Amino acid sequence: MKKAIIVDLDGCLFDTSEVIELIPADALEWTREQWDVFQENYNRDFPIIKFVKRIIGEWGRTHSILFVTSREARKNVVNCTLRAIQECFKEELSPPRGSFNSEGYIKHYELLMRNDCDYRSSSEVKKDIYTMFIKDRYDVEFAIDDEQQNIDMWVSLGIPCLKVVR
Repeated sequence: MKKAIIVDLDGCLFDTSEVIELIPADALEWTREQWDVFQENYNRDFPIIKFVKRIIGEWGRTHSILFVTSREARKNVVNCTLRAIQECFKEELSPPRGSFNSEGYIKHYELLMRNDCDYRSSSEVKKDIYTMFIKDRYDVEFAIDDEQQNIDMWVSLGIPCLKVVR
């Protein structure tokens, strides 16, 4: 099996704190309207959390990078998420044109997202993504996440987890 690391996007690679502030802090489960506010802002240029980018850049040379996110897999969200990842890693994703040396570049990455209109908790969604798309294909070294419920879930599956705290 291929070796991999799992990386959350929002709050880990991308600093989405300004958008999160638009949602009431006491909301345990987001409403459709709150999800819409969050998703309408996906096309913004979010600041990159540099130390997470560096971890991905280093590990991506030898491991598959699995971006596992609770973002909904709507076409416009998928497209702007892929563009943001590609922009963030434009120097690490592919060698210069005409170069046959791929050493030092991210070899493989996947974007795995929640189904459209799936409003279950992030940890439930990510556990299902792991079970359906990752477990039998990858040997996961560790995960990077910022939400305690997700960290607990990864650890319960035997996957060490780095917590991003800002």
